[in-house]
Amino acid sequence: MTLLKDDDKSVQTAIKTSFDLLNKAEQDALVLMSVFPGLFDSSATEAVIRACSDPGTLPVSILRSLKDRSLVEQPRSRRYQLHPLIRAFAKEIGQTK
Repeated sequence: MTLLKDDDKSVQTAIKTSFDLLNKAEQDALVLMSVFPGLFDSSATEAVIRACSDPGTLPVSILRSLKDRSLVEQPRSRRYQLHPLIRAFAKEIGQTK
């Protein structure tokens, strides 16, 4: 992440901009998903999202939103992952909160 901080048009700036546009439940879910080191399944994802969202929010809608914004990848059916740069950014946010 240090290498990406060199200029204003960096990848980190793009990730931060995308993150800032998320609602609080989406931000919290992304930060919590950063604990997964690689692929994780949909049940783990739903458990994490339930832990950080309002009771009326459907975990699948948050996951779909993150996927539509290309912040979460779905390489296989019911399996998800974060790109290493997005994971590092989300982990850094989690450590500062």
